[in-house]
Amino acid sequence: MSTWHSLTVDLQQPTFEIHLEPDAAWVGGRELTSHFLVSSMDPQADALGPHNPIVLAVGIAAGSGASSSCRLSIGSKSPLTGGIKESNIGGSSGYALARLGIRSLAITGQSSSWLYLLVSAQGAAFLDASEFASRGIYPVVESLRKRHGKNAAVLAIGQAGELLLPAALIGGTDMDGIPARQAAAAGWARCWAQRRSRRSSSIRMEAACLNRTIKPGC
Repeated sequence: MSTWHSLTVDLQQPTFEIHLEPDAAWVGGRELTSHFLVSSMDPQADALGPHNPIVLAVGIAAGSGASSSCRLSIGSKSPLTGGIKESNIGGSSGYALARLGIRSLAITGQSSSWLYLLVSAQGAAFLDASEFASRGIYPVVESLRKRHGKNAAVLAIGQAGELLLPAALIGGTDMDGIPARQAAAAGWARCWAQRRSRRSSSIRMEAACLNRTIKPGC
């Protein structure tokens, strides 16, 4: 991929911005997630609050076809440790972002209702996910792949994430469309589901669907 972009999503508006990243060929993965957080996040931000971005980034070799080159880094301020942390997963999500020319995806803000994010060559769409509430990762992924095509990559949470359990994880699809890849470190599903306490208004995000069928080639 000769041209890389970054995608920033604000769930509160909701809006998104796409930026050309001319230097992205030389930085990616954990380095990129950490750099974004250090440069743009208040160190005192509540790990479960709307000002703690969740950053997804692929590595510098993503889309090249090299073995393990399309792994995905997920970084944020951990609600378990209070420090910057990163999980690294394989599967189809990193590959999907690479095919769309997206080096990084940063998710900020808060939403008052359950939603899922659809990312495609046209940008981002914010779609109602109330039907997926209280459902497990596997049925959510199955429903989204039926809706958006068998080549769609999906990252999703289940009931444990909705309940803000400390060990809850984000499930990602493998190359066969099975959500068997997990971002299980640092309590990411809690950040994904709700970045404020259960007593206050919530940020809710059930899933991210990365549709890699629209823009061919890496």
